[in-house]
Amino acid sequence: MKVLVACASRHGSTDGIADRIAVDLRAAGHSVDRATAEPGRWLDDEHDGYVIGSAVYYGKWLRGAQRFVAENASILASRPVWMFSSGPLGTEPNAGVTTGHLHALTELTGARSHRTFFGRLVRSDLNPIERLAVRLVHAPQGDYRDWQEIHRWTAEIAADLATLAQSARLGADLDAVTEAGTDGSDIEAARSTLKTTLPSGRTVLRTLSWDL
Repeated sequence: MKVLVACASRHGSTDGIADRIAVDLRAAGHSVDRATAEPGRWLDDEHDGYVIGSAVYYGKWLRGAQRFVAENASILASRPVWMFSSGPLGTEPNAGVTTGHLHALTELTGARSHRTFFGRLVRSDLNPIERLAVRLVHAPQGDYRDWQEIHRWTAEIAADLATLAQSARLGADLDAVTEAGTDGSDIEAARSTLKTTLPSGRTVLRTLSWDL
C-alpha cells in the first residue's frame, strides 16, 4: 500500500524517527512518501494510509503539526491513520505530555493508535529560551530514542496495512463475482477461496458473507 509518513520536528530528533518508520515500512513492501507536517500542505487521495507525528514541547504537539491535522481532517478521517509523539526524556515515556490535545487529534482523525517515543536532547541545538527551560526542569542531555520500540510499532502498522490490502483485494474479487451474475454454487466456491486466503480474518469473512 502507499503510505505518507509526515512529521513536525524542531531539531531533527522526530525527523529521525519518521525516517526510520519510513525505512521499515518500505522494507515490509509498502510504498512510502516522506513529508513535513506543516500548515498549507494539503493532502489528496493518493495515499492509502498516513503516519503522522510531532515533537512535543511544553506538553503539546508543535502548533504547525496540529494545524496540519486540522486542515486535512477530512481526508485523514477517511483513511487509516497512526500517530506518534516524540520528546520525553529519561524513563517515563509519557512524562510532560498532556493528553487532552492528543485525544482531540486522535478523535479528529479516527487514528488507530498513538504512541509516545523518547526523544533526544542536545543542548547545543537549543535556542536561549529552550536552554533555560531545560535547566529549570533539569532535563537530561542525550539520545533516548528506543529504536527497537519504534521498529516494533512500525511492524504492527505494516501488518495492519497488509491485512487492509488483502481485504481490499478480496472485496474487489467478490465485486467481480457479483457483477458476473453467479449462481449459488459459484458464491459458495468464492467463499471457500476466501477462507483459504484469509483464515484469520473472521470479522472480514462475516462481513463479506453478509454482503453476499
